[in-house]
Amino acid sequence: MLKAGSEVAPRRKAHAMADAGQHERPEGRTSRRRLVYALAPTALAATVILSGVGEGALAASFTGANPFTITAARIESDGLGIGTAVSPGRSLATLVVRLPVADIEELCQSSTIELPVIGKVTTVLRAEHVHATDLALEMNSIDGNIDLKQLLLGPQEPNGAIGYRASRVVLDQVTINAGSVAAGSFMVTGVRLDHHLGTQGCPAPTKVAR
Repeated sequence: MLKAGSEVAPRRKAHAMADAGQHERPEGRTSRRRLVYALAPTALAATVILSGVGEGALAASFTGANPFTITAARIESDGLGIGTAVSPGRSLATLVVRLPVADIEELCQSSTIELPVIGKVTTVLRAEHVHATDLALEMNSIDGNIDLKQLLLGPQEPNGAIGYRASRVVLDQVTINAGSVAAGSFMVTGVRLDHHLGTQGCPAPTKVAR
């Protein structure tokens, strides 16, 4: 036998659940506002880089907590230096490639990060042509075809490790796994920046017809 007051509690509970349901978001869906907030740091960093380059900035740099991929159909430079160094903040041995004056064709740079709720997001930057001065790439590996002029192999200062120097270098169909890139100047033609869900980054570099 139910007491009179026993029907009131279930009704109040039902009303409370109904009100709460109006404010709850179904599981498995991502708020558009949350998506915008999560992507804001990536978009802001890219905007700062691109606006600086577009205004003819004297310096440009790309860096990240995780390695990123760079591909290019061709890189030409008057001068080349390759040596070993310790990556700042990570205490890891790395290769540093220095190109005093470089022209890059069909450049692509991609990086993937893991965001809460959303998952993996990849940012891809493409440029038809880049002219850079004092270009320095901190990298883990480089693959491609290379043509060197006046190659010199020997110890480098100050650690005495083996280094490479050349008066001119041409690299074709290049893929670089890099940790950071810096340049004294970075003039870009035909730039495009986009990001998407997933891990699809830069395509394999193509061969430039000569």
